[in-house]
Amino acid sequence: PNGDGLNDVFKMESVELDEFSIHIFDRWGSEIFHSTSTDFEWDGTYRGEPVNQGVFTYKIWFRKGDYRSEEKIGTVTVLR
Repeated sequence: PNGDGLNDVFKMESVELDEFSIHIFDRWGSEIFHSTSTDFEWDGTYRGEPVNQGVFTYKIWFRKGDYRSEEKIGTVTVLR
C-alpha cells in the first residue's frame, strides 16, 4: 500500500455468506486485523500505523446456509 490506487487494500470479492470472519496475524502470531464483514478492506496498518513489509497470515471462517462451516488459511505479502 503506497497510495497509488493499485493494490492498496487487501479485500475479497463480495460473497453472500450467513457468517464470516477474517483474522490477520503478524509473523509472531499476534492478531493485527479482524472483521466479520465480507466487505472488509485491510490497508496494511495496525492501530493506525503502517505495518512493516513482510508476509502476514490470514484465517477466514465462513458458513453459508445449512452447509457446514469452512476455514481457509493463506498469506498476504505487504510491500511498500
